[in-house]
Amino acid sequence: MKRLLSALKTALPPVIRMGQGVLLLCHGGAAPAVAEAIIRRENDLPLQVLPAPLQAGGLPVSDQLGALLLAGDQFCPDFLALTEDLAAAFPDLPLLVALARMPECAESDLILAGAVECLALPGPGEAHLVRALRRAMLRHRRAQETRRQSEAALQTVRFNLDQAQRIGHVGIWEWDVLSGELWLSDEALRILGLPSRSGGTITYQQLLDAVPAEDRAAVEAAMDCSLTSLSGYHVEHRTRWRDGSIHTVRQQGEVACDENGLPTRMVGTLLDITRRRQVEKALSAAQEQLERRVRDRTRALLREVAQRQRAESVLRESEQRIRTIADALPGLIAYIDHGRRFQFANRQHQDWLGLAPEGMVGKTAAEVLPEEMLALMRPHLSEVLAGHEVSYGGWITAHNGERRAIQATHLPHRAADGEVLGFFSLVLDVTVSRLAEQQLRAAKEAAELADRAKSEFLANMSHELRTPLNAIIGFSDVMRAEVMGPLGNDAYRGYAGDIHDSGQHLLSVINEILDMSKVEAGQVELFPEEVVLPDLARQTLPLLRERAEQAKVRLLNALDEDLPPLLVDARRFKQIVLNLLSNAVKFTLPGGTVRLWAELEADGTLTLSVSDDGIGMDADGMAKAFRPFAQVDGSLARRFDGTGLGLPLTKAFIELHGGRLELISAIGHGTIARVHVPAERVLRLREKAEV
Repeated sequence: MKRLLSALKTALPPVIRMGQGVLLLCHGGAAPAVAEAIIRRENDLPLQVLPAPLQAGGLPVSDQLGALLLAGDQFCPDFLALTEDLAAAFPDLPLLVALARMPECAESDLILAGAVECLALPGPGEAHLVRALRRAMLRHRRAQETRRQSEAALQTVRFNLDQAQRIGHVGIWEWDVLSGELWLSDEALRILGLPSRSGGTITYQQLLDAVPAEDRAAVEAAMDCSLTSLSGYHVEHRTRWRDGSIHTVRQQGEVACDENGLPTRMVGTLLDITRRRQVEKALSAAQEQLERRVRDRTRALLREVAQRQRAESVLRESEQRIRTIADALPGLIAYIDHGRRFQFANRQHQDWLGLAPEGMVGKTAAEVLPEEMLALMRPHLSEVLAGHEVSYGGWITAHNGERRAIQATHLPHRAADGEVLGFFSLVLDVTVSRLAEQQLRAAKEAAELADRAKSEFLANMSHELRTPLNAIIGFSDVMRAEVMGPLGNDAYRGYAGDIHDSGQHLLSVINEILDMSKVEAGQVELFPEEVVLPDLARQTLPLLRERAEQAKVRLLNALDEDLPPLLVDARRFKQIVLNLLSNAVKFTLPGGTVRLWAELEADGTLTLSVSDDGIGMDADGMAKAFRPFAQVDGSLARRFDGTGLGLPLTKAFIELHGGRLELISAIGHGTIARVHVPAERVLRLREKAEV
């Protein structure tokens, strides 16, 4: 018993210091009296003593009760069960259990188990009681650990919440509408400029006092409206801190109601938006300044754009004028840069080469120019890009197939520092001038040839005219002087024949000259009639028979008697045949043969041919033979006489009939002269019968 009282004296003071009453349940002996005496002596507090054991649910516990006290001087299982029941029924009240153990227990332990504080004293049934107390102790320790962990977690959450509020400049608050108390977090107090003390309670009026008078009405109106409408609100206002600085706060809140729908409290946040407003103000000022600068710059840009547009308009007009001028010039105008790429080309490239100027820009000369023109330009590109002016000419084929003579000039384009940036190209069509030059040269050569031919003709005519005239004069003088005796001598008959032959030859020469003059003047008139070639040959060959015999040349008439007649000028065509046969006899060496024959072609053309195996001519000789007054051998010592008008007259006469004259000859192999009479001049047998 003494040990029990001693234990109670040790355990009761902490309970008594709680300032509340104690419920004492006694079990055995004089414990209740002793406990009551101790409690009353230690502290004048209400003490309620009940006999044990009782049901825990039947205990009359007042609101002023601070602890449950159970005392016993011996082990009793019912008493231990009662202890556990009381601990479960009153989990929030400390429960002091004092047990008297058997004397053989060496020491006593003060064991904490859950909400039960057990004082273990020696007594009977130690093992059973110890196991029960140990279980109680384990539960208590687990509860203690759980509470410690919960408190640590709560502290962590509170710390994190405080940190989050501090970082986000957000404070939280709660207002008890009924009591008027307003709790604010540390950050909320700081935002309002109030002292921070790990959270604190202020009055609603203190909150309003922290708001400047000019913003206070708005805050009150917002909170009143929220309470009335039971809806959230938000309002911005300023606060004045103790250092006199002004801060801007965004306050918002929500209303909480009881089960009857009446507002009981309001919770919300305070957000310090001072820095945001400063940034917004700075941004607004910066934006205003930027807008002002943008406006100024825009006006400046508009002026620049207007000036540039005017300059571009002037440039476009200038470029258009330049392009118009360049397109109007009769030549290829282009600009080629140092990379040999076209940067400009006029419209003449389209007309000349079939190249669109737009498609040429940006391409190299090798990509767009015809190979023929590129071959003319390529040797001069390096020279002009080295800074030298170049000119060259040549012939090209235009895209329409025309041949054009060109004259190209390339002028280097230099920068201010002398660097060659490219070159300007001008290509002119000089076809007309080149043709004129060629014609002029040809005319000059023709004039020179004509002059030379006329000189040769005069020299030849002097010989051709003097020879028969000398014969006529000489023989007539002999006859007039009767050198051979009186007239009537037989010798004079021979002289008269020579005079006649010389006169005929002289008449022939004069006739050829007159005929050639008429041909050149275009005054020859044809009188077509039906001509039978075999008959014409029989009339012509006897005129040359004596001359052929003297030259020892055989005349061969190979004309077919069945040849169709021709509709030609008989005198002119006879002269054609006579001229060809005369030339053939003249240029055939002794022992040679002159042959006359004709063929009717498939197209109705009749070809009259005269061939010889004489000395022949080369190409230059044949060309000279067709020129009036020209001689293949133009020297005075030539072997063959004649005016040189035979072939030109023959050619002119056959062309007047619509035909043509062809010579086939080679030196040493003779000559074939072919007269091609057109089909419309050839009369068929039926047509002949009709005539």
